Amino acid sequence: MGAEVTSLDSHQPAPPSDGTVTSLDSHQPAPPSINQVTSLDSHQPAPPALDLDGK
Repeated sequence: MGAEVTSLDSHQPAPPSDGTVTSLDSHQPAPPSINQVTSLDSHQPAPPALDLDGK
């Protein structure tokens, strides 16, 4: 049975899938998302939230 799994793996190798993910990542890189979070954090800093919690 091990041989059967190997032949299936041979028909659908992993590398092609990785390549697809890479191109998607290239269109939507992570850095921009981090910047958005930073700006939101800047608009709503943590200290005020702590004050509400203190009340």
